[in-house]
Amino acid sequence: MEGPTAGILFFMKLPASDITTRIPMFRQYNDVENFEPGMGLTPDVFATQTKSDLLKGVDTILKAAKQWTE
Repeated sequence: MEGPTAGILFFMKLPASDITTRIPMFRQYNDVENFEPGMGLTPDVFATQTKSDLLKGVDTILKAAKQWTE
């Protein structure tokens, strides 16, 4: 949502100011409902990864996602 959404960009040097600006060829829209500015997308599944899980090699986030899809 906050990333590049213009696809192909053209660059144009403005003759009076000598500034170069970007001109998008077309605009793309992202089909998301739960966007938080500065944070990205809101996950559909809440899952946390603790330091202990990480050190043990346990991927709690992957486990939660797999449970949700079953």
